[in-house]
Amino acid sequence: TADNTAAEITAAMRRMVSLIQTKLPETKVLLLAVFPRGPRINGRGEVEDHERHMRRINLINAELAQMDNGDSIRFLDLGPKFVSADGTIAHAIMPDQLHLSAAGYEIWVEGMQPLLDEMMSE
Repeated sequence: TADNTAAEITAAMRRMVSLIQTKLPETKVLLLAVFPRGPRINGRGEVEDHERHMRRINLINAELAQMDNGDSIRFLDLGPKFVSADGTIAHAIMPDQLHLSAAGYEIWVEGMQPLLDEMMSE
């Protein structure tokens, strides 16, 4: 989300799903929303525009959600599992407000499991 537009990212995701469907037509795709991110200082020591990133992430996720066809492509937004009621992301989940910690990965796995189980049983 730092260098590409929402349209560019969404187009790339659509292309990847299309390639999977073309090469492996029986494959089911679990399409995950782009995870939220919090305010942070980047590797260059600059404060990032967190709100700009989140606007872009929200646009991407809205487009990706439209790809869910209820069958071979399922969309899942785990973002609410990472964000507290006050809109912040706990450092225990995303220490740098971008990358998951071990606790964040546990939330990710637990959040995906019910839909994965459903998709695998069909």
